[in-house]
Amino acid sequence: MSLNVVMIGLFILLLILGVPIVFCAAGTAMFCFMYFNLTSLSNVSFRMYGALTNFTLVALPLFIILGVVMSQGNLVQYIFGFANSIVRNITGGMGVAAIITSAVFAAISGASLANAAALGMILLPVMVKYGYKEDFTAGILAVGGTLGILIPPSVTMIMYGTLTEQSVGQLFMSGMIPGIIAAIILSVFTMFLAWVKRDKTVKVEKIPLSGKEIWTEFKKAFPILLAPVLILGGIYGGFFTPDESAAVASVYCLIIAVFVYKTIKPKEIFKVFKSAAVGAAQIMIIYAGVNVLGFVITMSRLSNNVLNTVVNAGIGKWGFMAMVNVILVIMGCFLDVTSVMLITIPIVYPIFMQFGINPLHLAVIYTLNMEIGTITPPVGMNLFALSSSAKIPVSTVVKGVVPYIGIMVMILLIVILFPGLSTWLPSMMY
Repeated sequence: MSLNVVMIGLFILLLILGVPIVFCAAGTAMFCFMYFNLTSLSNVSFRMYGALTNFTLVALPLFIILGVVMSQGNLVQYIFGFANSIVRNITGGMGVAAIITSAVFAAISGASLANAAALGMILLPVMVKYGYKEDFTAGILAVGGTLGILIPPSVTMIMYGTLTEQSVGQLFMSGMIPGIIAAIILSVFTMFLAWVKRDKTVKVEKIPLSGKEIWTEFKKAFPILLAPVLILGGIYGGFFTPDESAAVASVYCLIIAVFVYKTIKPKEIFKVFKSAAVGAAQIMIIYAGVNVLGFVITMSRLSNNVLNTVVNAGIGKWGFMAMVNVILVIMGCFLDVTSVMLITIPIVYPIFMQFGINPLHLAVIYTLNMEIGTITPPVGMNLFALSSSAKIPVSTVVKGVVPYIGIMVMILLIVILFPGLSTWLPSMMY
């Protein structure tokens, strides 16, 4: 029996049995090492340790700290207050404000689950209070949470850059224009849905706009609005690297949460770092385990075998692109973003490079697929994160998010068909 058959079969079997992804990957790799006598088992620990010494990964726990501070510090309420003071009078204005809030949150934290959870916990009760239906609101917040891994900075882009040896700075920029376009399309669609659902009579949209109120809300939000300027301006102004920007932004957001907004008490700082450490450790251990499996994939020449199969079958570049997109969305329904990327990129990335796909373009395509997977039933991660934080049934979230799945697919198609949306800005910056 061939190495590829045993490796794929055993990995799928362990997944079906409900084994945690890290043990599925590392266990499969160890079995293949022993059964096919590939290398000494002692190399497993060396490879796992070596995977975690990649300097690019330094930024990952720091951006997770940012997400925790944003979430536990309830900082999104100030962004939402400012955005809502501007757009609330248009049909679905509060929903648009939620999308804008999510986009700004994304420009700080870089994490999808933290984004969705924070929005659900803080904004859903407010929007329901002003007349928005619970399922409609949940759909807005769930899809808004997906922007967390597209708009820079992005934890997903950091992982992609680590796996493919691409510049994290360029990857961040590749998601900027698609992220802004996605936020605009989602906002317009939210307005359309609000009009269709006749959610036009909510109380907040009857309150006249006030320049004084907008100025007041802006002053409240100003300290947190400076965070994305600090992160992205610092990186592309040449003041610090993406890793350093994560450290600077973490300290800055923690300071304003403790001393300016006072939403985190000094005695709670340890809790913030503890939560971030647990979140980072979960991602790191998955990365270490799947890295060992990636070594087996390389030794088995699985990518070459898949490429030969694709060429012989006459599928072509676009046929392979369509097939991979479908597989990624399906996997995203059942696995977390990190696991999907770590499992699939070592296999498909070399094939896409053979087809001449720009790696920055591919990064955005990958990220959008991950976004769709996180909001697609039955096990989309954002659905459960929002359900848990807002304390509403998953079925309610699913009902609200279904109309948005088609819009996300449309955004994905736009990005696939127009590579320049992903590659133009990085080419201008470097």
